[in-house]
Amino acid sequence: MTAATILGFHLVIFFNNQENIRIAAASIGIAAFMVTPAYRMIRIKNASSIMKIIGFLYIFTIASLVGRTIAALEFNQMMGLFTPGLYQTLSFLALFLIMFVGNTGFVILLKEQVDQELLRVASFDDLTGILNRRTFVLLAKQIIAEHVKKQKHLSLVLFDIRYGGDEFAILLPEANEAESDRLVERFRLSAVQAGIPEIPATLSVSRGVVTIVPDQRTTLETLYNLCDRALYDAKGNGRNGAARTRIAL
Repeated sequence: MTAATILGFHLVIFFNNQENIRIAAASIGIAAFMVTPAYRMIRIKNASSIMKIIGFLYIFTIASLVGRTIAALEFNQMMGLFTPGLYQTLSFLALFLIMFVGNTGFVILLKEQVDQELLRVASFDDLTGILNRRTFVLLAKQIIAEHVKKQKHLSLVLFDIRYGGDEFAILLPEANEAESDRLVERFRLSAVQAGIPEIPATLSVSRGVVTIVPDQRTTLETLYNLCDRALYDAKGNGRNGAARTRIAL
């Protein structure tokens, strides 16, 4: 696109070197560069508010450049940048928007990307790619509070693997006993089928499960203790098994 814009501008100089034609060619060339990023920032999935604002600024800049092109082609007389009139207004507006969007907009979008990366680093574990404990606890408490209002089932699954016995938890919103049992079995099959190429053995994972309809007294700590008790029972019953705690809260 850069090569085409430069070529088109020089063709104007060689074959029809008039100021209004040069202005039109330059304006259309600049506007063409903004069409794709403007469309992507507005139409991209999960676009942030900042991206959409910058995208609409791009569209407004494109409209100003198109207006500058029309003004240049409509007037036959020579038009100077410092001559008062519609052309001067559109020129200064377009130039200001180009500088603003191209510089300030870029800095704002870059900062947003950095903030998102910092949020990701603060919320996810680098080794496993799953939520870290702090973020899991915050989200779990929100989900429990929502289920207290809706009076729907939720399930907590607790398991540990590795040499040091690292614990992992899965919170299943709106999952009753039947649904959680089905999902836990899918998880077990996935673990067994995964294996480790360097080690000629299959993985076994013990799981503790609890399913409740939470009330105002329900806390994540309570669910964890119940689930931990079930996990202890699952380990006592042998490898690769699951146990469920059924205790009225």
